Amino acid sequence: MRLKYLFVLPLLAVSLISCNQTSSTEPTTQKEDTYFNITIETPVNGTITCDKERVKQGDIVTFTFSGNEGYEIEKFVVNNEEKPIELGHYTVINVQQDLAVSATFVKSDIVVRYLVDDVVIQTRKVKSGADASYVGADPKRDIVGGKIYAFSGWSLTRDGDLIDSFVFTKSTDIYGVFSEMHYTISMAESLNINTLHKGDLELVTDYPESIVKEALNIEDPTICSVDANYKVNALKSGTTTIDFKIGDTVIKSCQVTVTNLDNVIVKKCYPAATGSVTYNDNNSVGRFSACQTLLTDMSNNNIDEKAIDFEGDFMFSSDITASENFGIQVNKEINNVGNVTKCFQFGMFTGTTNNILLKVSGTTRVTASHELTSGVVYHFRVVTTEISTGVNVKCYIDGTKVIDSNRGDLGGATNYIGFRYANSNNNYVTFSNLRVS
Repeated sequence: MRLKYLFVLPLLAVSLISCNQTSSTEPTTQKEDTYFNITIETPVNGTITCDKERVKQGDIVTFTFSGNEGYEIEKFVVNNEEKPIELGHYTVINVQQDLAVSATFVKSDIVVRYLVDDVVIQTRKVKSGADASYVGADPKRDIVGGKIYAFSGWSLTRDGDLIDSFVFTKSTDIYGVFSEMHYTISMAESLNINTLHKGDLELVTDYPESIVKEALNIEDPTICSVDANYKVNALKSGTTTIDFKIGDTVIKSCQVTVTNLDNVIVKKCYPAATGSVTYNDNNSVGRFSACQTLLTDMSNNNIDEKAIDFEGDFMFSSDITASENFGIQVNKEINNVGNVTKCFQFGMFTGTTNNILLKVSGTTRVTASHELTSGVVYHFRVVTTEISTGVNVKCYIDGTKVIDSNRGDLGGATNYIGFRYANSNNNYVTFSNLRVS
């Protein structure tokens, strides 16, 4: 039995050695990955970043680029080839070579908005770092509650500190800053004026003139007007209000009452005349041009008085000559076709010397001097004694007696009253407050 086992063991040993030789192999070498370098040229006024330091062959890499404040990218280049920039980044896929990138940054466009009370009144688009000052006159703030504001300047915040530099590197909102102005004013509370005359509004204020002109509002501008010196011109009878109004707020108010004193009416009577007589819409103020006129009472009855006391107001539209003189006629006689045959005529024309006339039936008998100017309202009065063998005629302008003359009886059959104006240049005489007593 021992011999048997000794024989078997050597065989097993030989068998094991043979298996080891059959299963052994040569060691293998694994292929290394290929990586490519990334070179980024340092940009000016901006940055380029990359999500990798090196990139493996066939892989992807993303570059992100942004400008410094006030700058934006103009061009992005990869291996000398310009790439899209709209997204703010660029991705290279399937990389097969080293990458060299660069970028160019330029000043960006910025928007500067100017606001007043949160309303944009101007928008400026400029390059970053360029002057973006407001263009035009200083802005205005709306008047609210009668308050007036003056422009102080611009601020980066509402009602903040004022700025004096308008160079920005990014889009900016600029706010107008205003300060409330305080003014004083006094004005007459009421005025009573006869038609065609002036009244003093007694306006005293330190408001700027441009504001005053806009602030004066007449409720009914057909009754009166206000001139550059703040005098109230009475245009026709009635009552109205002059308000000093800032925005929607009435600061001061004056009630104006205009009275018409007429108790007679002027009408055209000379058939050969080419002129006319007109009145305003309530017959307070009239005017006539290039004609002779007759006066009647309010019932259209002729006035035929032996003694006359006739007064009223008149104004020349422009300067007139001696030949165009304006005449106030009393003790007037007309024939059956309306032509004047006899009268005393208190005549006048603009100027300062011998411009006052008393004519008797067309013949000058007396002259006087009293300065008369177009555009000025004058008051006249003519008084005669009762018709007899001798008649005294007194003529007044603004209360000053300019003529006092004793004349003979005209011997007329009628004693009418009227006007004459022989102008030829489309001028006219305005009249009002005509009274016969």
